[in-house]
Amino acid sequence: MRKGIIATLLIVLFLFSTCSTQVLNVPQKIQFVDSDFDGFDDTIDPCPNSVGEWEITVVDSTQGAGKYSTALVVDSNDNPRIAYHDSIGLDLEYAWFDGASWNLKELDSSGDTGHSISMALTSGEDSLISYIENEDAVDSTLKIYNVSSDQMEYEFNDNVHAGIEYGNTELAISSEGNPLVVYKGDNAGVNQFRW
Repeated sequence: MRKGIIATLLIVLFLFSTCSTQVLNVPQKIQFVDSDFDGFDDTIDPCPNSVGEWEITVVDSTQGAGKYSTALVVDSNDNPRIAYHDSIGLDLEYAWFDGASWNLKELDSSGDTGHSISMALTSGEDSLISYIENEDAVDSTLKIYNVSSDQMEYEFNDNVHAGIEYGNTELAISSEGNPLVVYKGDNAGVNQFRW
């Protein structure tokens, strides 16, 4: 009988040891490639070659450049384009990186213009810019400028702001390639939509 108990005990111990190794989760060591040592796996890292430091470039060092309003888009070649208000010249300015150097251009100098800037790229990568021209303390004009054709696409004298408070503009491009603009209109602060 002793042999039977010992045999049964050995079988139970064997089964228990086999089952317990299958039930226990053994921690896995997680390994991935992190070439820039920022803690992100290179396969999901948005900047796999970065070293965690920002590169700062002065694009326009003139006083007042970009003081009150700026907008940024990045084209398909990862080149930045910047639209900005010049608070000294009261103009709408534009800067773009062509892959080798920065280029600057004044787009609109009619009055106090270039406030509340928003910018979007068309499917052909033309930069469209929506902004406000402050004509006086009562009347203002919403404008959309096409940088590639170097011309004003749209102008709406719609009392976009009153006094010193500018409403924001927000520009998007529809799937048909049409500009869509949301802005604050008239003295009551009613939101407007143009397309």
